[in-house]
Amino acid sequence: MTAPDIEAWQAWEPRGIATVLSGVDVPWYVAGGWAVDLWLGRISRAHEDLEIAVPLTDVVAYADGIPFLRPELALFFKAKHARPKDQQDFDLVAPLLAAADRHRLRSWLTLVHPGHRWLGALSG
Repeated sequence: MTAPDIEAWQAWEPRGIATVLSGVDVPWYVAGGWAVDLWLGRISRAHEDLEIAVPLTDVVAYADGIPFLRPELALFFKAKHARPKDQQDFDLVAPLLAAADRHRLRSWLTLVHPGHRWLGALSG
């Protein structure tokens, strides 16, 4: 068995996975960086992957019929590593979050990642 050619990798986009999963009778949503872009309503950066998940609770929003993880949750999961792409997503989304969503993200970060560098930006 040969290993797959990593250089040939092309990540799917949300519309493609929505088509593939259109007949699946299980709720699902787009997570990660694509969730941020679906919430923004535009592609903000290149994406090397597409994460999808199955919801446990009501954590899903919709953009053009494609379910995606709420942006404050997407940022919460990205906070663990806070790579440059995660920081870019945070910088784009945090100022646009509703006050309640900003508060929720701040409380989660305070609990799980006390002292996280995003906390200061969320306090205003």
